[in-house]
Amino acid sequence: MSTIIPVSVFAFLVKDQNGDDLLQTRVSPEIVDLPSLPVTGPVTIRFQIQSTGYFFDTVGIEIISPDPESQFGPVWYSQDRTSAQIENQNYTGRAYAYMVYVTDMAKRLKASVDPVVQNDTR
Repeated sequence: MSTIIPVSVFAFLVKDQNGDDLLQTRVSPEIVDLPSLPVTGPVTIRFQIQSTGYFFDTVGIEIISPDPESQFGPVWYSQDRTSAQIENQNYTGRAYAYMVYVTDMAKRLKASVDPVVQNDTR
């Protein structure tokens, strides 16, 4: 069993310049810096939406760096789509950009954020 690396996802409403609702999303940590953690080898990155009333969109987690298949497995989502996880082989030493897409329960507002996973070479 691989080590679980938690990533918290936060969604919140702000007002734009016209006073309309705008959904924003943040993750913590923004950089999953695996070389700085006491882990080696494969890890499971577990994403959990911490804000009530939001879920992962149809594509909720997407690795957007080139050639992610060599490091990452498919994304698994919970039935209510408030958590997701992905297996990471963690051996290339490369940084992988990814996107997190969140929607509110009313399905009217969507937001995304683009953090990074830094893999280890140990």
